[in-house]
Amino acid sequence: LLVTHDPGPSGLAFIKATQEKGLPHLVLLHGSPSYIHFFQADTQLIWGSLMKRRLVTHAKVDPHRLITGGHPIYQDYLDYFRTRSLASSVFTLGILATGDGNYEWHQALYFLDLFRALSLINTPSRVLIRTHGMQNLASLSDLARQFNLQVTLNPPLRLEEFNSGCNVVITQNSTAALVPLLAAKP
Repeated sequence: LLVTHDPGPSGLAFIKATQEKGLPHLVLLHGSPSYIHFFQADTQLIWGSLMKRRLVTHAKVDPHRLITGGHPIYQDYLDYFRTRSLASSVFTLGILATGDGNYEWHQALYFLDLFRALSLINTPSRVLIRTHGMQNLASLSDLARQFNLQVTLNPPLRLEEFNSGCNVVITQNSTAALVPLLAAKP
């Protein structure tokens, strides 16, 4: 059995059923784990040796429960940032929004508070916002103009390019938040 997550009730039910039957099962790593990392499956498929070191060292996961597979994306990000200049000539604030499309009302309130706060300080020369692919926040530029802010919404950049072009990155609870950390962005 292969599941995409197991701490939640939809995946956990399948894991428990396979454990009772003695069947092999595997959970895929979803997102970027924190120092508190747990899963119920016997093993977890993770992205590369960098992630394995992080889980074993910081989250104290038994290395025998981890299978390294797939594309080691976080190592690729590190390699990318090591070979690129990480300074932008124009001060740029990057904002990575999160969500799966069901939280637009929550995101709108977040940006309302953020734009209000940004309008009270020396506004950065450039603000870039990257939303989650399933979010519909097309009106953020209009909202920003209400606070005399100019933003570029979803510039056509890969995640690593987005972070390279920013001096500071604001994120929420998201897997994407690990990328600016790997780039040593405040």
